[in-house]
Amino acid sequence: MAAIETAQSGVLGPLGGGFADSAENARLLAHSRDRTAARLRPALGGVLARIHADLLHRGELASERGQRHFLYGIRDVLLESGVQLESLLVRHWCREFDAAIGGGPAPRLSVLNLDGAGDREEALALRALTERLREQRAQALAAIGRHLVGLSGREQVRAAAPELLCRSLRATFSEAGLGLPARLELLRVMLPFVDAEFGAVYEAWGAELASAERPPESGSRPGGADDHAAAEAALTGFLALPLPAVAAQLLDGEWRELLRRLHAEGDRDAWDGACAVAAELVWSVRIAPGSQERKMLLGRLPNLLRRLQEGFERLGIDAGRRVEILDALFGVHAAILRGEAPPAIPARRNTRLNAVNRAG
Repeated sequence: MAAIETAQSGVLGPLGGGFADSAENARLLAHSRDRTAARLRPALGGVLARIHADLLHRGELASERGQRHFLYGIRDVLLESGVQLESLLVRHWCREFDAAIGGGPAPRLSVLNLDGAGDREEALALRALTERLREQRAQALAAIGRHLVGLSGREQVRAAAPELLCRSLRATFSEAGLGLPARLELLRVMLPFVDAEFGAVYEAWGAELASAERPPESGSRPGGADDHAAAEAALTGFLALPLPAVAAQLLDGEWRELLRRLHAEGDRDAWDGACAVAAELVWSVRIAPGSQERKMLLGRLPNLLRRLQEGFERLGIDAGRRVEILDALFGVHAAILRGEAPPAIPARRNTRLNAVNRAG
């Protein structure tokens, strides 16, 4: 069954089709796919935040009214459709991934409809994004590819190819109603920082597969290197993003320790839940000013805070530290709900891994 994610439910279907060596390998591939898909959400959110700022700045400087309206129009669409765009990207990328794992043809950007000069220009813009990611993340891409070959039992697997992501971005923007001129503008604006956001997804994917191809199992050695590596791999992509200090410190401190313990205990359900909380926390503190996602934040905050408290309880964190964390998070979320951008510390350059359709 192909992976499916609706914008409303966000539910991913299982992999299938008998392409893996075993049911266990199919499960591991599905787990890898779903974890990577979850990381694509905050990565796209980071891209959109940068695009918002760029479009606003250039719109203010534009001398021609038509160009100013064009830039502001794209920005308005992005502000109104942020959550939908994330869901669409995950859906399209999962379909591409499943097709590639299932032995589909090698991904090529040339399969786009190239009926005119604008289409060819779009293909070139997409290729530039692909080449940027391939140049900057060659080692991670090669490592991911080796692991996917082992899990799928195929001689060659191209599910990690950046072309899949770029084609998914194109399909996402198109399905959201953005015409060719708007898509071209987005792709050009995105190029300078596509690696800063999406590159972290590939690094985390590669690190996760390298540290443990299998999810945590009972009998893992408490406090072992594999437990620390698994926690690091789960958080790498998030900590590579600019985050408010309280979120970065919580993930790099208490939440890392929680993940380490859960991996050592082999509690798979709790592990998946803690990873989901980390993703939700990152989303909640990176909402762009003016975004419609602020309305969603109001409804999702109570559950996020409850699950954070459950994690604190499992770790035995004292009441004083809990209040300190929750008060700081309250300040960040209150600023977002007021339409302000909370202060963010620079992205951790991975110390642990060394690391609108109007023509303008």
